[in-house]
Amino acid sequence: SVIPSNELFELLIREHSRMLAAYLRAAGCQPGLIDDVWQETMIVAWRKLDEFDRSKSFGPWLRGIATRTM
Repeated sequence: SVIPSNELFELLIREHSRMLAAYLRAAGCQPGLIDDVWQETMIVAWRKLDEFDRSKSFGPWLRGIATRTM
């Protein structure tokens, strides 16, 4: 069975949420901006979810979005 996009996105976010926050800290994001950048990254990822290649890893794709969002 195929998982609907919104459910897939929720699962992926739960799986990668802590990793993304750690990545933002390690990448030098200002501590006061981490939550804002995290949230903006998720918004962009949701909007571009149809561009995500499901045969690839979600983490690097999400980190790429975060890098461009910082």
